[in-house]
Amino acid sequence: MEEKIRRAIQKAVSGGRRNYVIFPFGEQGRLFKRILNDEFGRQEALIIDSGKRDPESGVKRFEEVEPGFWEDCTLFIVSDHTEIYFELRSRALQYVPGKNVLDVLTNEWGTDDALQGILTRDRTRVFFNPVLRFHDENTVEALGNNTGNLVYVEALREQLDYHIEARLTREWVGDRLGRGSVVSVMPASNFVAEYAVWCESLLPILEQTDMRFTFVGLGAQAGFHETPRDVVAGLTEGQKRVFRAVGEHAAQIGVRGEFTAACMEEMGIRNVEVIGCPSFYQYKGEYPVLAEPAADRILYTADRSKKEIYALAGQHDSCLVCQNHEDSPGGAETIFYDFKKWNDFVSGSGFTFAFGSRFHGNMMALRNGIPALWIAHDWRTLELARYLGLPHLNYYDEKFRKIRYVEELLEYCDYGEVYRKYPGLERTYRNFIRKNFDENFRK
Repeated sequence: MEEKIRRAIQKAVSGGRRNYVIFPFGEQGRLFKRILNDEFGRQEALIIDSGKRDPESGVKRFEEVEPGFWEDCTLFIVSDHTEIYFELRSRALQYVPGKNVLDVLTNEWGTDDALQGILTRDRTRVFFNPVLRFHDENTVEALGNNTGNLVYVEALREQLDYHIEARLTREWVGDRLGRGSVVSVMPASNFVAEYAVWCESLLPILEQTDMRFTFVGLGAQAGFHETPRDVVAGLTEGQKRVFRAVGEHAAQIGVRGEFTAACMEEMGIRNVEVIGCPSFYQYKGEYPVLAEPAADRILYTADRSKKEIYALAGQHDSCLVCQNHEDSPGGAETIFYDFKKWNDFVSGSGFTFAFGSRFHGNMMALRNGIPALWIAHDWRTLELARYLGLPHLNYYDEKFRKIRYVEELLEYCDYGEVYRKYPGLERTYRNFIRKNFDENFRK
């Protein structure tokens, strides 16, 4: 964003523009002000933000400015939050002539569409992020009440070379996505589930565009007693129509494992590729050899009902990281709403072993070189562990039920299968991304 800001300012300066206005005045607006003031030696004429401000702060709202001012100004829309970009631009154009508005994201003057410069490419790559702008406990519901979803979304952000990151909304259909060839992906979790009726809201969006679109890491939510036919029977007709529509827009749908693939086939969807989870594919080629697990300092995850996991972890210096507010049995909890803070905590706390029933809690440990053992309690975890070769135990199996001491878990934390399978799995995943999104697998 810094380079886009510099180019926008240079464009305005070289064109003799004046009366610079910054809008909005969030984190990137403050960055713009610093670059404008310190690097270009120019002072803004005005700062605009929609929120309520102290009049002495110098930040105003549009309606507080004399109308005549806007005839000879340069208003910079300073944001790369593309999911609200149309809203910002629409707000600005209620007051400012289009010829005086410069979109910092595209460095275009007076365009009819804030993203025209990007969307008229021969091929536009869009990353639809379902948790974009998620940042605190007040929005935990946006993550399906599971902060673990931050992990696989961040993995895709690390891997993909995309032009635009946005939320999949009605603003992203029709003419805006019809001007060029658009390919897009959306990381998915347990969308194939009876409770995930929100998926029906995607249907009118998909029906209004011919863009290429696919899910990455789609999973089915089911207990061990359920079959793929049972899962599909529990879906609404609207949900089934959504998955079929995605199948029509995609070269392939990327699913977690064979169980989810069977659910797709039950709905008549056959252009499916089993890929596991994006969070697993941190490395190219070989998987690095991990340190031997030890019970010195243990990280664990579990939902509140998994009492055996809590009991085992309680025997040692163990740390519980919750993925929602219900995970903690005693009310005291460690929970993260920011990927970087979570990652920094795991990497810097000296953990020597991780285990538990939360797939992405364990994956966060593994991504930091900490050997982890998955305790699978339903199909969503088991199919991933099986496909990826991750060490795991079935929570309901006698083998796990007989364990009395946490040290016994260490013997099951064997990564031999991961080392053997990873090159082929990574190659399959890389080919899936290339086929469905872009030939450049990683940034």
